[in-house]
Amino acid sequence: MSLVGKALGFLLTKDLYPSFLALKFCDKALHVVFAKNQEDNETIVITAYYPDKEKWSDDYKIRTKK
Repeated sequence: MSLVGKALGFLLTKDLYPSFLALKFCDKALHVVFAKNQEDNETIVITAYYPDKEKWSDDYKIRTKK
């Protein structure tokens, strides 16, 4: 399985590593949140989930409800 997906957005905070949400289609849409530790050159998986159809656009790229 390829781990390549499309980055949907980035989050920068002073307390955490820069992170981003990626979208990958396997049998269905999958969102994975990664954090990038530049100092140690590592990528950390924060969470992965199947996005709720009620809360995301049809292509799962835009959140429609909170």
